[in-house]
Amino acid sequence: MLIANKTNRLGASSYAPIMMFKILLLQSWHNLSDVKMENMLARDLLFRQFVGLNLNDSIPDHSLIWRFREKLEKANLVNILFDNINQQLA
Repeated sequence: MLIANKTNRLGASSYAPIMMFKILLLQSWHNLSDVKMENMLARDLLFRQFVGLNLNDSIPDHSLIWRFREKLEKANLVNILFDNINQQLA
């Protein structure tokens, strides 16, 4: 189950890590840049449904998508997570 958006002390929205990872999956599967991924989340209902966003939910912008991927890369988790998903899909 996805965690709903919540507001932190600074007032910025935070998104569940699983939702952000699903965004990276869609991005990889559809070969989308961060900006194009943001656009797809804004207009494509299937993309929104896959990541767990309702019509009235705000969407993460391209810089947030980039920062999330950077955090995973710095923690050496991107390849591990994608390999795990690929094994499950196989």
